[in-house]
Amino acid sequence: MYKAFIGRNHYFVALDIGKKRMQWYAFSKEANDSHIPSTGNKNKVLEAYGDWCDEVVRTIVNTEEHMIIRRPIHDIDMLHTWGKGRVILLGDAAHAMLPSLGQGGSLAIEDCYWLVTELRNQAEKNPFSLVSLEDLTMVFRRFEKKRMFRVSTMHSICRITSALTSFYSTHLNISPLPFFNHSAIKVKHPSFILSSTLLKFVLPKLMDWVVVGQE
Repeated sequence: MYKAFIGRNHYFVALDIGKKRMQWYAFSKEANDSHIPSTGNKNKVLEAYGDWCDEVVRTIVNTEEHMIIRRPIHDIDMLHTWGKGRVILLGDAAHAMLPSLGQGGSLAIEDCYWLVTELRNQAEKNPFSLVSLEDLTMVFRRFEKKRMFRVSTMHSICRITSALTSFYSTHLNISPLPFFNHSAIKVKHPSFILSSTLLKFVLPKLMDWVVVGQE
């Protein structure tokens, strides 16, 4: 079981991890320099989610204080140079990104594959001699060039999807007919209709590109 609850400034994920256990994540935007206390995490989560979805509130309330761990997630700008000379960075060291799509580890594995491919191709040009420092540097630059578009695009997608909850809204905040009960009459937000329609066509191809990897 995997459930995602998404609302304006709210993003809560709950999943079944077996043996009648559940793991959940509640995201909250805070200042980068905010202090992380060792206690009071449950109250902190309830402050942000206590007046929201009943199922989410019930899940938080039923979780013991010591089981709630607070982990900061930082949004880091993309690096556009991953190495110098005979040194090259891979994975999060080169392109740490938000966990919105769960692609950090996958991209690190892709990095390894493409770096090994470039090294092998270079070695096959002169199979009976060592790769020179100059050639090694060229291999690293080719590797960077080959990977940069996919990785930077994925970095941007993760940043966008993470930011969506800040202004996510399925309905307008005002009633078209003020004399009617606002809770009974809701009008779909135009941007939600447009984005939903667009995603029906774009999302399948985008996810294929995300999952399949670089060819």
